[in-house]
Amino acid sequence: MTHLTHPHRSTILTPIIATLLVAASVGLADHRLPGDTRAAMIERYGMIRPRPVETDRRRALGYPDPRPGDVILRDIDELAARMQPILERDDVWDTRVGEYRHMQRERIALVSELEESGYDGARLLPLLETKVQDVRGVWDRARRPVAAYSKILDDIAERYADHDVGRVAAWYRMVELVQIIRHAGLHIAEPDLERLAAIDAAMPDRSVAGILLLEALHGEKDATRVTRWHEWILENLDPSTRGYRIVMRRRMFGAPIRLQGEGLDGAPIDTAAWKGDVILVDFWGTWCQPCIAAMPHLKELYDRYADRGLRIVGVLSDHELEKAARFTKERGYSWPQLTDRTLDHETWEHPIARRHAIGAYPTLWIIDRHGVLREEADRDRLEEQLVGYLDETE
Repeated sequence: MTHLTHPHRSTILTPIIATLLVAASVGLADHRLPGDTRAAMIERYGMIRPRPVETDRRRALGYPDPRPGDVILRDIDELAARMQPILERDDVWDTRVGEYRHMQRERIALVSELEESGYDGARLLPLLETKVQDVRGVWDRARRPVAAYSKILDDIAERYADHDVGRVAAWYRMVELVQIIRHAGLHIAEPDLERLAAIDAAMPDRSVAGILLLEALHGEKDATRVTRWHEWILENLDPSTRGYRIVMRRRMFGAPIRLQGEGLDGAPIDTAAWKGDVILVDFWGTWCQPCIAAMPHLKELYDRYADRGLRIVGVLSDHELEKAARFTKERGYSWPQLTDRTLDHETWEHPIARRHAIGAYPTLWIIDRHGVLREEADRDRLEEQLVGYLDETE
């Protein structure tokens, strides 16, 4: 945002403000980040700036020379060890997301310092990829330092243009440009959409492919145009990409669905045979701790509402079928489980989950009595949602 000021007032500093700024500079010597007053205040009030790309700027702000690479790598590993438990616990994410974003900012600075140290070992490119993801993670919370984060991406895109990490950084900058164009209310021409589609298709980080094109189509009023490009995404991008998953999920809810396959015991499963019942579909795996934690509640609901027509079917994204069979038998989870005996530790995702773009575990679907996939269940409101569907034709 640009703030207009009176030309004769913009440089006037009142004695009170001057006094406050002098006072604010006291005690900054022991502050973790370098301490010109403005930079220190930005950090104090939550607008933490990333380590500047330019050497002259770092020196002007008082950054010390980079430490040896092995020391920096040790700090990066220690930081990652503190971050991992937050990612693994769904029940703490909402309360600790701010803490996690702060640690991402710390890691951005550490990887930048590692680059400055001259380190060129095998870990550099993977850590640069992590740095790009961290920049995107803190982007929405960065407020005024957004331009500084943009410069980090520009720097990576330029210096590593021949590597995937450079192309990924350039892709993120293109997403930012598309968002600016869209927020300005401008129409993106068809030839430019074709160019964006080509960029998406060549995106090295396959997980986010398709997002650039979908950003460009956001708010598009021509439904035919949107449909055509959605078809392009489904025909040209892999089902594992985020763009494919988003388009698929928009299409499948509200439409009839039929799930078929083989159970843990080898018996055939076909949800078409359960028409007239409400079906809760549970996408899970024995490796997924949140899935395991949620299953006792599913059993409670199954025991409570089975006589009203509630069925549960699991879709097991797991290659350890014997382990899953023992687990479900020991815990009394008697509902059928759709399995795929061709999976291994690399191709662990059930084809049904892959085909329908399941992006998180556990995921719960609700299929109504008419065989229509109605919605993805909210675990906090699951019983309320199920009762609503069970009541529909009773």
